[in-house]
Amino acid sequence: MTEPAVSGGALAGLVLALTRPRARAARWADVFRKAGAKVLLTPVIETVPPSDTSPLDDALRSMSRYGCYDWTVFTSISSVERVFERLRALRLSPSLFDECSVAAVGRATAASLERNGVRPRIVPKREDAEGLLDAFQIEGLGGLSILMPRAASGRETFPEGARVLGAEVHVVEAYRTVEIPGGVDALHEHLSSGGVDAVVVGSPSQVKALVPRLTGLLSACLVICAGSTTAEEVQRAGLKAYKAPRPDAHAVVSLLGSLRTR
Repeated sequence: MTEPAVSGGALAGLVLALTRPRARAARWADVFRKAGAKVLLTPVIETVPPSDTSPLDDALRSMSRYGCYDWTVFTSISSVERVFERLRALRLSPSLFDECSVAAVGRATAASLERNGVRPRIVPKREDAEGLLDAFQIEGLGGLSILMPRAASGRETFPEGARVLGAEVHVVEAYRTVEIPGGVDALHEHLSSGGVDAVVVGSPSQVKALVPRLTGLLSACLVICAGSTTAEEVQRAGLKAYKAPRPDAHAVVSLLGSLRTR
């Protein structure tokens, strides 16, 4: 699907392929379109509930009854959405988060929490697991109990680092990422036509879905990364990664605008 471009703007004339899940692509596509780009919505992954929700359900019930965690750490919008889905299914009140402190990996995750009535205490400037660890070192981790609902394939950087610093970290699967049937094929078709200037990827999972099938085609265009971990995954594939200064659509526009003037 192609979003019509607005004439003029920093990205006028550029064609961008956006691989974000469709449910989250609309806002980014609108920002790019208003900056003058033509946007191809080419989602390659989606998030689905875990096959077994009982570990997450048990953790949430324990929080509701006993307040057994000092912190809950959210590392993505998807983890927020899935946790609140389970709260509604279990008929538990979000007020259970009043009994512990909450951390969000970045501003988008924090905004998702706030839309659900939870204000995070920690939102690091560096919006990744390393930034979270740095922020927690200031707080102190010794003896703390931390709940971390996340993707099944999440990085171990934060839980391992927090355990080294003396915390007890309970990681529970909140969701899985799966490939969308035909998603990579659709992007392959667009790239093969030679009409795509840049592919915008927003997570390591999106990169893994693209590599190795599209590595050769991706080398012929700009690969724009929203986040450090995404850029690292692109580089591991042997591709040049252009990392936006922040993981948001406006930062991507700024990066692409600066690349045009080089």
